[in-house]
Amino acid sequence: MSQELHVINDPDLISHVQRERSNKDLEARAITQRTGLVQRFFGDLIGQSKETIEIMTQNLDEKSYEVCHRSDTHRLMSGGLGPTAHSTIQLYRDTLAVIAQEIETMTMGSPECLDLSDWVRKVITLGTAVAFHGPGNPISKSPELIPMLCADVLKKRETLIDEYRKFFAEEANKRDSDKKYSEIIRDIKDLDTQYGFDEDATTRSAFALVSGVTSNSAPATFWIITLVLCNPPLHARIMRELKDAIVLERDEHGAGTPRLIFDIKMIKQKCPLLCATFYEVLRLKTTATVSLRVEKDFLLDGRYMLKKNALIMMPNAALHIDPASWGADAREFRPERFLDSKQHLSASFRPFGAGYNICPGRHLAKDEIIGTAAIVLFSFDMSPGGPSRGDGFRPPKAFGTHVATTVTPSEAFKVKFTPRKELRGAKWSVV
Repeated sequence: MSQELHVINDPDLISHVQRERSNKDLEARAITQRTGLVQRFFGDLIGQSKETIEIMTQNLDEKSYEVCHRSDTHRLMSGGLGPTAHSTIQLYRDTLAVIAQEIETMTMGSPECLDLSDWVRKVITLGTAVAFHGPGNPISKSPELIPMLCADVLKKRETLIDEYRKFFAEEANKRDSDKKYSEIIRDIKDLDTQYGFDEDATTRSAFALVSGVTSNSAPATFWIITLVLCNPPLHARIMRELKDAIVLERDEHGAGTPRLIFDIKMIKQKCPLLCATFYEVLRLKTTATVSLRVEKDFLLDGRYMLKKNALIMMPNAALHIDPASWGADAREFRPERFLDSKQHLSASFRPFGAGYNICPGRHLAKDEIIGTAAIVLFSFDMSPGGPSRGDGFRPPKAFGTHVATTVTPSEAFKVKFTPRKELRGAKWSVV
């Protein structure tokens, strides 16, 4: 039996779809969520059992979406990871503190030539794992397990799951005050248990959070650093912003160990071009597609008849390069466009989704991505470390993955990290 498929790229029509998806009149609502993406991520990639997937998708396609595991999880995370929530601030600080420590170690040594993508993934994963699961988590103890988070080595995923199962079993025997993992993880584990998740399922759910966060934040951070390095005038302008936003402290005699004060609020205030670069990277490098189902015949915007059981797909990639919304240079990397307008607030820009599908961790992700890129760019003089050495940086080609909604590089991007002399031995303080 054939099924209608409607691919919607027009921002106004997408807004109409989202409004209908959020219709408070449950009986009148004509558009609902699909279950396929839950199976794809949590089943195929995280390894949740068939029974757990059934719990996660119960009511997902129905009018009673408001009372199901998916919606309850989304509400819990949206509240716990709000822009001013204590959990968001603490998770950000814990993540950046770990990344800063990694950079402090590097600035004490000799120049290193590294694959930027692999290195960024490593430090962000280490920071995220500590922030969410505490310093004793399996990834911190065994960093060699980090590649097992990636889609190309999912056959080895069970090794990491086994380590997490042991970790949470040990934590379960501790008093709540002694447990090291974050408040948001505790709340998610409690919610999962209420819905009937067994020990294996709650372990995979907690693991999925770190996997989901890093699969997007790591490549986004990589692309910010890479595209800045590939554009020397942009690099110079952003460095001027950072030097004005990051406070370098020494003792009264100008000696001693330098201390760098990093405040994300100051970065957002004094580094508009860096923030614009963040938005431009999300515009060009995110590939998320919202997938919905039509529950009954529905006239969209009074013009287009969508038949019952039809599928709706709304791809960000097409929306984000639409000349009607972004101009003739829509396919070009030009961060200044976000300084010139408020397009990042419009229906034409949806890197984090919208409505019921909006990413609850977007505020944390923004601070972590911008913060990591800022610290890395500020700490090192970077030069090409691969075949293009002496000829400047050239951006690698990109391709999407099964896990991430942010594309990843298709080849190694070698960078020579040379610590800035004036920052040798400097200690970072993330506030």
